[in-house]
Amino acid sequence: VIGLSWPMLHTPALENEESTWPYEGPNLGFKTESLLQLRDEDPVSFMLQYQGEFIDEEVATLRKPKAEIPQSEFPQSYVGLLQSWDTAVGQDKQHSESCCTTWGWRRENDLLKAYWMDTWTGQLAYTDLANKMLELYWQYAERGFQMDTVLVEQASSGHQLIPALRNAITPSGQRLNFPIHGVTVGGRGRTREERIAGASKELYDNVTIPSDAPWRQKAIGQIMSYRGGGKFRGRDDIVSSAVQAVEHIFKVRRYQLQQFKVRYELQ
Repeated sequence: VIGLSWPMLHTPALENEESTWPYEGPNLGFKTESLLQLRDEDPVSFMLQYQGEFIDEEVATLRKPKAEIPQSEFPQSYVGLLQSWDTAVGQDKQHSESCCTTWGWRRENDLLKAYWMDTWTGQLAYTDLANKMLELYWQYAERGFQMDTVLVEQASSGHQLIPALRNAITPSGQRLNFPIHGVTVGGRGRTREERIAGASKELYDNVTIPSDAPWRQKAIGQIMSYRGGGKFRGRDDIVSSAVQAVEHIFKVRRYQLQQFKVRYELQ
């Protein structure tokens, strides 16, 4: 009412990838899928109009992969495979989620292309993290997809997990040879902002994401929440895992373009 000086509430249209005002009829709320579509079409305008946040287009450099195809159309063979972990410890809502993204890469028309095959997120106690890593690793190994590398940031819980998994043995007493690789963060050229900037072009141009994966919207939501300066609006575990993987594939593994050979086929 005019003159009463009532406070004005500013509520974002999306919260955790869901409409904060669910659709109940004409002019009553918004459908989640409609909001997500609007965000995909023009993320900068969407963030201003529907989320109430201004994004400078010059710093909004992180964009979702432009290539999307159904999961059933993903290649059945790759030059290499990896899993990338962003680890967190804790099971309450105050803690971040741990995340594992799974990737395959191959040569297509003399270019290195990466396929974002899967994403797992969840909150686990430290004692359960190692078992989850082994579980996801063997899920793919049983299908004929043997990971070349399992990336883990050498910080926080990951710092302790790396030696434990390197020295893991099977029930029969044999060494497991789990291909875990610690990723160093920090230092010159390794700040969070620099790593995101270095991976953003490859993520947009040379990564394919499944258009029908149940985790797609959550992943893209985190990508779209980048504010620049290495900061996000909300959680960033999926993006951290993805950036780590993209860095490895397009910097460490690019040499494989000269030695292309299909090594893994789906059984």
